[in-house]
Amino acid sequence: MLTLRQSITFAGLVALLVPGTTHAAITSEAQPIVARWIEATGGRAAFLADTALHVKGREVAEGMHGTFEYWSQGPDRILQVEDTGTLRMRAGFDGTAGWRTDLAARGVVPLQDKDLEALRAEAWFLSEQWANDDQGGGSIVFGQTAYRAGHALASLQVTPPVGPPRTLWFDTQTGLLARETEHRDQYTWDESLGGWKTVAGRKRWTVSTIGDSVQFPAGFRRMDVDSLRVEAPGDPAVFSPPVPRPRPVTWLHRAGVAHLPFRYRRGHVWIRVSLNGADPADFILDTGCTCSAVDREYARSIGMELEGQMATAGIGGVGTGGWSHLRSVRIAGPDGDGVVVPGITAGVLALNNDMEKLDWDDTAGLIGYDVLSRFVVEIDFDHQVITLRDPAKFTHTGAGQAVPFTLWDGIPTVSVKLNDGCEGRFIVDVGNATPMAVHSDQVEACHLFGPKRKEVRHWVGGIGGAFPETVCRLDSVRIGPFSWTEPVAGLTIHHMGAAGSKDVQGNLGTSVLDRFKCTFDYARGQLWLEPGSRFALRDRFSRSGIFLVHWSGRVYVAAVVRHSPGEDAGLKVRDVVKSVNGRPAEEWTQEQLEALLDEGAIGSVVKLTVERDLVDQAVELTLADVL
Repeated sequence: MLTLRQSITFAGLVALLVPGTTHAAITSEAQPIVARWIEATGGRAAFLADTALHVKGREVAEGMHGTFEYWSQGPDRILQVEDTGTLRMRAGFDGTAGWRTDLAARGVVPLQDKDLEALRAEAWFLSEQWANDDQGGGSIVFGQTAYRAGHALASLQVTPPVGPPRTLWFDTQTGLLARETEHRDQYTWDESLGGWKTVAGRKRWTVSTIGDSVQFPAGFRRMDVDSLRVEAPGDPAVFSPPVPRPRPVTWLHRAGVAHLPFRYRRGHVWIRVSLNGADPADFILDTGCTCSAVDREYARSIGMELEGQMATAGIGGVGTGGWSHLRSVRIAGPDGDGVVVPGITAGVLALNNDMEKLDWDDTAGLIGYDVLSRFVVEIDFDHQVITLRDPAKFTHTGAGQAVPFTLWDGIPTVSVKLNDGCEGRFIVDVGNATPMAVHSDQVEACHLFGPKRKEVRHWVGGIGGAFPETVCRLDSVRIGPFSWTEPVAGLTIHHMGAAGSKDVQGNLGTSVLDRFKCTFDYARGQLWLEPGSRFALRDRFSRSGIFLVHWSGRVYVAAVVRHSPGEDAGLKVRDVVKSVNGRPAEEWTQEQLEALLDEGAIGSVVKLTVERDLVDQAVELTLADVL
């Protein structure tokens, strides 16, 4: 996602405020700070001359060197261009439509909802609307004082009419802006401004830094301004979305359609993918992934060249990795049917640090929005077949109902209603194999914790780490025209990563989606849902209450649910499972253990041999519904 966080050209603003004058959108404490800053940066006349800006410069970002450029024209036009290492990105807003390109500056992604609001706020700050007599429709209040590097700072809380607020920190000695604190979703970051020079008639910053290049290089960014002109672009259409161009796709058997078998294992959709002509490997199809990602060790094994360092938000927090340009991505079945997508930029992460424990086998990578959005993607869970279609030729036929979706950083989100009254936007995430997740803000707002529900706790995780989750049965869930009762949901109070998001309220994984044949029509913003064989089945959580992981050739107990058969049998986390019903644990596949422990008959007994403190113990587990 393109976020040129160096967003404000701090220059002269409005006429010097008259002492004692009251403004509905600015507090009396904030007025003298703004007045001082106006004088320090050039005064009223200089501000009025700044109707449009064109800025160019150099940047260091995510461990790579490159250039940036932006145009700003008040009150709400913006164009951002970034060319850094292997990343080529553009974003813009023309007063009506917001857009960004993919990481290779080829495909155009329309911005919607919170993403659009954030870019509108960017344009508002960049054109300094907050400094107008009416604060540009926003508001300014005094914040607090602080000391940094021997300087006293005074802050203003500035809220635009649309989008996230920012905190502006002014040096009380010079009156100039020293720091800006930006807020987006549950994240905040500081941008330090320096190198103040008089350029084009006003005093402006020429150096901006975010983060620490030593402690967290993946999140570090420095921008150095080389040129700044007060000028509008020759063609105002540069702010508008580029004319969409067909993104290249090679259809291996028949133009416009490809049928691919997949393995549905442990709640994940596994497909075979070849990168840059290498032998096919196992990838997970992930509609909850903004850009495709490759496991770091797998990338090295096939000779991929890595560049830079990047930070990415996963379900549990922030993960770090790098980037790589892929010449080709070939997705095909054993009969050779499939597609080839050329020229994408993928993230490279240590996926198997987390994924191998949960999925038994190594995961070579994730196929995300940058690939999937080129197609209409139909996932038939009953027959385990994916069908990819050309969006230009697609017309939905057959049963099912369309549910509209909007994109959140390239991830589909739909409206979901819980318990016939609590509504929010939920990610539609085929890459999530855990129960339907409800994020912390929604849990609190909807009062979902309660004494009338049986609740158990377990751990979930992915990119960014793991966190505890409370699992229970809610009264009902509704997605479009479809509803059912007693859904199993994971309620979290975790405030990091996607699970702590305030922009979206939850996550629909395959425990919900495999009830349907799901068709993602990205071009039209529609999710077609057709009930399948699992639609009427009651949600099931576990009948053993234990969760096993495979690590370094051994099988471990990773979690034991309270008040479950596993706890009643005395099992503990870190127990090594040596045998199951007399058969060595390593000989069982993940699917076989899942069928036995989670779907076995109620009342049946499973005999385990576990090692604890170097001593083998025999354990008998009597299966029962945990929820």
